[in-house]
Amino acid sequence: MNFGVNVLTCAVGHGKFGYAPRARMMKTRRRFCDSDIRRVLRRSLAEEFAGDQTTVILDEFGCAGARADIAVVNGKLHAYEIKSEVDTLDRIDNQVRGYGLVFDNVTAVVAVKHVEKLSKKIPTWWGITAVDCDGDHPALRRVRCGKKNPTIDLAALSRLLWRNEAFQFLKRLGHHDDLRRASAAKIRQRIVEEVSIAQVAAEVRRVLKLRGVNLVVQRRIQNGDSCTTEPIAVARQKNLNWLLSLQ
Repeated sequence: MNFGVNVLTCAVGHGKFGYAPRARMMKTRRRFCDSDIRRVLRRSLAEEFAGDQTTVILDEFGCAGARADIAVVNGKLHAYEIKSEVDTLDRIDNQVRGYGLVFDNVTAVVAVKHVEKLSKKIPTWWGITAVDCDGDHPALRRVRCGKKNPTIDLAALSRLLWRNEAFQFLKRLGHHDDLRRASAAKIRQRIVEEVSIAQVAAEVRRVLKLRGVNLVVQRRIQNGDSCTTEPIAVARQKNLNWLLSLQ
């Protein structure tokens, strides 16, 4: 058993092992993981938006083939992507593509060791927050302020609306003719053809807030579970229920 002291081989004598007389206990620095950083980041966001009834904070926000660790929904859609010391940057290219399609702002919250390499991989409009890990708890330090995303895609944004949400949206705007029995894809295509990106973005934020205030969802998030916001989540659940029924 290693008690944290140096074990030396004696050069003379009987070749036995002995403890170095001036050995000192070595403290191993803790390596913070995703959950440690998420906890601190969520607390910071909760304090920032305390009392703001227009803001909803969501975990595990699925969109455009990627999944943001945290999304803040208020007058804009802001993603936070966490990269801890134990994480790699293997998925960052896909995340850059996916987040760039739908988020107004993105902030990378990353361990110090990732900052330099990551800054070369992400767009200049992404913000960067470094995670200092020298103490007992991770500390957040802003490295670069983010800017507004110039590349939001209307079609990708419309896919954040579930089918019925998209249909009701068009119905309120008077663009729902012949779509009552249409597929989700056809309904979203009508949105792309008839509605401005500003209107769609506002509707997406509205429905995400309605989903976010659902008490069941809130309890799941508080218990550390993920909460998908992908529009295909309902279809996936139906498929899962069908597969389970076959057993």
